Amino acid sequence: MGRSNSSIRYYSGSVRGSESAADKTTSTIKGNSFDDSLADSRVKAVFSRWSACMKAHGYHLADPLKAADLPSMSAPEPTSAEIAQAETDVACKGKVNVVGVWFAVESAYQKSEIKENREKMADIKKQRVVEAADIQRLLRSLSAARKIPTQ
Repeated sequence: MGRSNSSIRYYSGSVRGSESAADKTTSTIKGNSFDDSLADSRVKAVFSRWSACMKAHGYHLADPLKAADLPSMSAPEPTSAEIAQAETDVACKGKVNVVGVWFAVESAYQKSEIKENREKMADIKKQRVVEAADIQRLLRSLSAARKIPTQ
């Protein structure tokens, strides 16, 4: 099998290589920022307001992460009660701005870690540019071979 075929399988996700240093760095930043955001007083406060909103509508959930723990997640169809809970979840998230607060807090943690890892992140960016160029080359090669128009 030639380089093109193995690269195509790698980039399509059908073949996974070992986790690169770049993958480890970005995974660590994502994981740390998620964990740090959950421990942050601002996120805890907005989760508490969300929980109070849910409770006012008859649902007793500690935080939004628990809202998806529904039996229908493995069933073909959700029940009408689960749909009602999901609608209340979305309404409460909007009312207390869960997404806005959590996004702002988690993003701040990510930006801080990215700044601390500036050199690694610059190397990752260079690596991604090379990978993107490789993918474009492979797509052009495939398109030419199969006469598929490219964008």
